[in-house]
Amino acid sequence: MSKPNRKHDRSITHDATCMRCRRAGIALRWCRLTGMSLLLCADCSKTMLATSPVNKNRRPPAGPTMTDAEMQFETFRERAFERLGADEPQCACCLETDECCLEAHHLEGEDFGETLINVCRNCHRKLSRAQRGHPAKFGEPPMTLETIAHLLLGIADYFRLIAAKLADAGHYLLELAREQSAKRKSRAAHA
Repeated sequence: MSKPNRKHDRSITHDATCMRCRRAGIALRWCRLTGMSLLLCADCSKTMLATSPVNKNRRPPAGPTMTDAEMQFETFRERAFERLGADEPQCACCLETDECCLEAHHLEGEDFGETLINVCRNCHRKLSRAQRGHPAKFGEPPMTLETIAHLLLGIADYFRLIAAKLADAGHYLLELAREQSAKRKSRAAHA
């Protein structure tokens, strides 16, 4: 990720993460390498500098390096971020953030377009099941009106799923309010 001129803006926000290992809450600093400003933790900064073509003849710095298992895990994460098209993906329905649980869902169905949203596997199955009830394709390739209709049906399925989640949250909050009200009445009666 290339940063524009950072000479005057060197501040790092409290929620910043390392651009390589994605860890947050660690000491981060701007590292200039190959013409880009990268926000890196100390470990990743050392590793990148050691493997830089500019430093080919230099000895790698002493300190922690990634094991094969850690490297494989990071490669898996990077592929997931690439597949999902986001650096911090989350389910559009339930807000799940574990990238191994997330999938891209075609809102209008694969046959009708490429409008994707990231959803967890559970929400993806619910949305895909709803799509099975949509009308079949009229012809090859689908007409523009047909594509738009399927997109609207897919968005409606998504909103139905969101509405159910909102209703569950509302019922949960009402139950909490009832419990708090009962506790207040009990305290008032004993006072």
